[in-house]
Amino acid sequence: MVGLKFWRDYHSSGKFDLTDLTLITGQERDEIEGAKHSSVTVEMACVSTEYQCAVIDEIQLPFLLCKFSYIQKRIESAGKHLCSVVYGSLPPETRTKQATMFNDDSSDLSVLVASDAIGMGLNLNISRIIFSTMKKFDGFCFRELTVSEIKQIAGRAGRYGSKFPIGEVTCLDAQDLPLLHLSLNSPSPIIEERFLEKAKLSPDYFISDGEDMLKVAAIVDDMSLGLYDKYLFCLSPVDLRDDISVQGLVQASFAETYAKKGIVRLKEIFTPGTLVVPKTHNQLQELESVHKVLELYVWLSFRLEDSFPDREVAASQKSICSMWVLSSI
Repeated sequence: MVGLKFWRDYHSSGKFDLTDLTLITGQERDEIEGAKHSSVTVEMACVSTEYQCAVIDEIQLPFLLCKFSYIQKRIESAGKHLCSVVYGSLPPETRTKQATMFNDDSSDLSVLVASDAIGMGLNLNISRIIFSTMKKFDGFCFRELTVSEIKQIAGRAGRYGSKFPIGEVTCLDAQDLPLLHLSLNSPSPIIEERFLEKAKLSPDYFISDGEDMLKVAAIVDDMSLGLYDKYLFCLSPVDLRDDISVQGLVQASFAETYAKKGIVRLKEIFTPGTLVVPKTHNQLQELESVHKVLELYVWLSFRLEDSFPDREVAASQKSICSMWVLSSI
């Protein structure tokens, strides 16, 4: 989508007339008769129309969402293998379920299509890793994988104690092989941790990364909350990279409603029974975000039980989210 903010900024420069703009999103329509320009979300765009010029914002996002499905379809279309899928924004229980099915010898899922998320926190029986690319989008740009990242991912093949003690690693594109070989034969970078070592009071303590906590603190600081409650919200598992998750914490809003009323009913920010099976990548991403909001409500309910009383409903809806995310993969 070419954002409405973009057009307004452009209009304020005197180069463009905002009255010549039609806005269409999944939630609103502002159609101007005779308008020569349109600002449209990707899922609402007419792909059969010819355009003199199309400007696509955040083009890397649909690319990232479709990489997995393209590779999965390419593998499964051959008729020899079925795939499990693992990537970072999947709900944790869904990632675990996918990994479990892949590890199960009786399962038909013999191939795992995954992002670099497999390098962290999953026990997998993998005999061979194939890199489809040696680049990743890090939130700002596409860049080559580092030596540490390549070794972390490649190291999932052939694990001590698994049924594949010796693993193999290769690349889908032969042009990537020199970087793979160079990285595997290079020493791992030495991580400088002298400051952390000096800062420790004892072996029982360490310095944590408080960047996300500071961001949440800035959000809740102006709310009418006590110091303990503000600190509690700072500890909450909100994904600051996910707009819907952040809205659940603040705008929708758990923290704001709690500050004003002292009690937060789930129906105020989410209507049980409205979940639908995702049919598009956009709907799948939205369902993953809703799962994070429900997970946040459950987390808060264990710490502020009287103020977040709908834990059972939230937990059941969270399970439905996980099930439908799993079924759509």
